[in-house]
Amino acid sequence: RTLAIPLSGKLQVPTGLANLQPKHREGGGGASLTGRDVRSGSPHQTNDVLLNSELSVDSSVHLRAITFAYRWLCGYSTNKGSPGPRFEIQLLRTYGDCADDEEVDDDATTLYESPEVDATPYSFDAATGGHPQNYSPASRVTAPLDILLPPGRYNLRLRFRNGRRNMHLQGADLARKCDLNLQLEFGDDQRIAPLPTPTATAHAEEALAVEQQQSVQLLLD
Repeated sequence: RTLAIPLSGKLQVPTGLANLQPKHREGGGGASLTGRDVRSGSPHQTNDVLLNSELSVDSSVHLRAITFAYRWLCGYSTNKGSPGPRFEIQLLRTYGDCADDEEVDDDATTLYESPEVDATPYSFDAATGGHPQNYSPASRVTAPLDILLPPGRYNLRLRFRNGRRNMHLQGADLARKCDLNLQLEFGDDQRIAPLPTPTATAHAEEALAVEQQQSVQLLLD
């Protein structure tokens, strides 16, 4: 399925198990679909899952943000410590009939990188108090971006970096089986203004308070 990228606005990218394709790993142990979520594979592996929809860009366009929601649980949770499993959402430039191949990895751009997944309390394993549907609360992500996409074809993929454990990825709505409600937002070439940091906001409020205090003092004088 090919999705045309708009010059401006949001594009819903289908996810859910029917739209996810784990990349085969020689020797086994790669990522897999369990029937309710995505399993990231075995510890110490890096594994990929391709989103089936191809993205088509006819004219250069700016990618401004990615939004989605997910839950997770951790397997091999008796293996505590860092590094824990995490995942990335990557945008991949494709050529010809090549969709997800090592020869195009240099054209992969990471749009989002998750934190490492802790061993507990959201574990798969009974030994650490978990069970196979002991998912975390939903994490809702909005990540601003400023990426110029030239004309061409693109795919999205999930890249899992497992570390000492593995993880299971799920969507916010458990009944929809790994539907991440993933949207990409596109816009013109005006750069996104950076979000103010708490420190910058605090300094601004402090400066305003000082200015107001000085004004009051002048009135009293």
